[in-house]
Amino acid sequence: KVYGSGSNLFSQLCESTDGDPVDFPKELVVNNVAQIKAGRESSYFLHHDGSVKSCGRNDEGQLGDGTFVDSDKPVKVDIPK
Repeated sequence: KVYGSGSNLFSQLCESTDGDPVDFPKELVVNNVAQIKAGRESSYFLHHDGSVKSCGRNDEGQLGDGTFVDSDKPVKVDIPK
């Protein structure tokens, strides 16, 4: 299980809270996670199978899914092979 709290202005906790912060540790909608990189406006999750998902702000394509759309749900990062 993965838990998170803090600012969620850009849904970087992978769920919409209308920009309100999360004041207590909350279980996030990601699982099977080996590593986490949590930034100021987006978060990244490396899964045990090698796949990566991200959520949060994406105004410059930083979620890596090929779009510029913010996401309040984990999106698959397109990793070149």
